[in-house]
Amino acid sequence: MKKNKGFTLIELLVVIAIIGILASVIFTSLTGAREKAQRTATIANMKGVITPLSVCKDDEGSGYTDAIPTAGATFVCQDAVTGNVVKTGHEDIFWPTLSGGWAYNIPTGLLSDDTYQFTASKAGQTDVVCTTSTGACN
Repeated sequence: MKKNKGFTLIELLVVIAIIGILASVIFTSLTGAREKAQRTATIANMKGVITPLSVCKDDEGSGYTDAIPTAGATFVCQDAVTGNVVKTGHEDIFWPTLSGGWAYNIPTGLLSDDTYQFTASKAGQTDVVCTTSTGACN
C-alpha cells in the first residue's frame, strides 16, 4: 500500500480560515491607525493657518472671515467684508486642503477676547477646534 504524502483538504481549509481571521484583525487595526493619521494631518494643516491669521489681524486690522473657507481657493488673509486679499506678506497663503474626508465648518469667528476660532469636522469624529490666542488645535 502506498502512503500519500501531503495535506488533507480539511487541514488546508483550517489553515486558510486561520489566515483569514488574522488578516481581518490586522485590517481592522490599520483602519484605526489610518483615522488617527488623518486627524493628525488635519491638525497639522490647521495649525499652519494660525500664524498667518494672527498676522492678518494684527498688521491690517481686517476682520476674520465668517464664511466657510474653500481649501486651496480661499486666501487666509482675505478681508471678511470686501473679499479683497489683505497685503501682509501672507497674501499668497490659501486655506490648506484637509485629508481623509475632513472639511471646514462655518468658523465660530471672533470671540470676546479678540481670538478667532475655526473648526473642521468629519462624520463619526470629534471636531478639530483651533484658536488663534493659544495657537493650539485639539
